[in-house]
Amino acid sequence: MPRVDRRRLADEADLPGTIAPDGTEVYWSQAADAGDPEWAAEFGPVQRSAAHGVTRVDHVSLTQPWQAIDETRLFLSAAFALEPQGSTDVPGPAGLVQSHVFGSPDGAVRLPLNVAPPLSAEAGRDGGPVQHIAFACDDVIALARALADAGVAPLPVPANYYDDLAARFALPESTLDGLRAASVLYDADADGSYLHVYTRTTGGVFFEFVERRGHYDGYGPQNAAVRLTAQQRAADRFGA
Repeated sequence: MPRVDRRRLADEADLPGTIAPDGTEVYWSQAADAGDPEWAAEFGPVQRSAAHGVTRVDHVSLTQPWQAIDETRLFLSAAFALEPQGSTDVPGPAGLVQSHVFGSPDGAVRLPLNVAPPLSAEAGRDGGPVQHIAFACDDVIALARALADAGVAPLPVPANYYDDLAARFALPESTLDGLRAASVLYDADADGSYLHVYTRTTGGVFFEFVERRGHYDGYGPQNAAVRLTAQQRAADRFGA
């Protein structure tokens, strides 16, 4: 075998890491200092977006092969001390999608694990879930409008979703009109409300922007089936 030269170049840094049972690569890094290469600053604190109020990563949703979910749950608990925070089954075009949420006690880290139905041809296709990153923001409707103006089309939401929303919640008609115009979804419980919008899927991943009001701590479970169906329709129509 050829000898591997493990000497670091000037702009390289040691990043210890591990591989989760599902194949996800996890790396550890520390805050950049004056002696680090320029790219190291990408791992430092993110400045607040003054334009649209994007504040942080709210959660990262990972697709799990059904045969690896038990090992991944144990890995997250043992390696990162993350705690299980509930699970639910969501109906999708190809069958029930299992969602298992892990997180840190302070809520800073949130990792929903989505398991496609075993009969799906491949995770992320044929109705199975795909990976996504959700960003928290101050005003999701304003952000959705800004994204649309910049040419970032939201995931199309069926019109009858907002008819159902009107039946479930006593929202003013003006609020419903604003949600509908921006393709924003809505949920609420006794602790607060949750507004969120999705982008279309590109390269096996999509993005979500969320606004949590009050002390809402969930993920809009009633909207997950709507999202899965809308994604399947978008894939059939646009190929993404």
